[in-house]
Amino acid sequence: MSGWINLYISDAVLKAVADMGFTEPTEIQKLVIPSAVRDRFDIIGAAETGSGKTLAFGVPVVEHLLANQSFLESSGQKKGIRALILAPTRELVMQIKNHIDALLKYTPFKVASVVGGLSLQKQERILKYVPEIVIATPGRLLALMRSAEADSCLSDWSHLQCLVVDETDRMIEKGHFEDLQHILDTLRKNTSKKLQTFVFSATLTYTHPVPKKRGGVNADKMDTDEKISRLIEITGIRKEKHRIIDITGEKGTARTVVEARINCNNLLEKDTNLIYLLSRYGGRTLVFTNSVDASRRLHGILEKLEHKPVPLMLHAKMMQKKRLKNLEKFAMEEDSVLLATDVAARGLDIRDVQHVIHYQIPKTAELYIHRCGRTARATKEGLAILLIDSQDVFYYQRICRNLNRDVPIPKTLLGYESVLTKKRLNLEKEFPIFPLDSPELYAILKKRVEVATAVEALDHRLKKMHSKQTWFEKAAASADLDLDG
Repeated sequence: MSGWINLYISDAVLKAVADMGFTEPTEIQKLVIPSAVRDRFDIIGAAETGSGKTLAFGVPVVEHLLANQSFLESSGQKKGIRALILAPTRELVMQIKNHIDALLKYTPFKVASVVGGLSLQKQERILKYVPEIVIATPGRLLALMRSAEADSCLSDWSHLQCLVVDETDRMIEKGHFEDLQHILDTLRKNTSKKLQTFVFSATLTYTHPVPKKRGGVNADKMDTDEKISRLIEITGIRKEKHRIIDITGEKGTARTVVEARINCNNLLEKDTNLIYLLSRYGGRTLVFTNSVDASRRLHGILEKLEHKPVPLMLHAKMMQKKRLKNLEKFAMEEDSVLLATDVAARGLDIRDVQHVIHYQIPKTAELYIHRCGRTARATKEGLAILLIDSQDVFYYQRICRNLNRDVPIPKTLLGYESVLTKKRLNLEKEFPIFPLDSPELYAILKKRVEVATAVEALDHRLKKMHSKQTWFEKAAASADLDLDG
């Protein structure tokens, strides 16, 4: 614990950190905590996922509250929310809460989470006890603030001392997270003093054009300086007293994650490669897709192949309780498989995820980094594999450019042998080909996968036909009509 002792933290927090099993601070924690605790700087932090960002802001927040506790007790001020932590997803909020709960073990403070998908009334009851720390998604928090009564703690932010905005890269882009801006405007109007503000992201220095939203217009691409300037403006970071701490490497992903690719000529090859990886290599595996339909299709194929343990799913269309239950199962089973959309890419801290497989290539470098960040956490090793077919080439190239990895379009991809592959290459930066070292197993699996995918496609068509027939029957019944046989 010698490394923690030198970070200017109190005995209560030091003891809690020891109980959590963190014997030495990570690089981001060593750089952030003294600047925040001793010097009271605002922090803009960038670090790879799994590098310990939660404690990097969690420890200073708790220390700030402890430092002001005796004054508040002696002055007789009423209780109020003293720290607000905002995060983009429900899962990330719950994981931050678990860490903060552990940090508060030897303090008198309480923490509450505010997220969508759970009972509004229950969250309102919890907030009546006025927790010192609130961790929330912007959407649900804003809804509660708008419906709060005059005597609610959500109507009085005058006690607020600390503000944290985690995974900020998406929150500051034009057209995204308007709820966040409304919340921050409310805080400014109701808080007379300057807050100590923490802003963290795994991808702060990566920029890309914001995807066009339905019915909207494309936002302009920001460079890194513009991104940081907008961040300072929106969050109210003190221009005269802040530090930018960026430990992200040129690679973007954690130093301990091994990245590789497998080129696929068609969908059958892509499916077979996935099943091969799951069959050949044990361990907890997270498979990312770009859509709920793709996850459901893979789930159906794995079920027909009788894959054990039964694969789990995680996507935005699932009920919150089911999502949390599947996450618990995934964390408990050593060889479990989780089929997930990018709802799982940000912030999830599941220990010992050995493999991340990009079944479909993410559309931005930020998403790629966040996906890879689910493995190789806390200095452990991990493997991230891209399955690339002709439909993935555009996004694959864009990721390579944004991560400074000038790689060619793989020549094995159908229809993509062009002058582009003849460009001068920086081969040291290329994603290496992952070796398929058991041709016999691959050949056997390919035959099984071919049958399973055909059956799954037939099942899918039958379900659509049944759904359509059911719709007609309901419509006819409501109109009091008889359908011809």
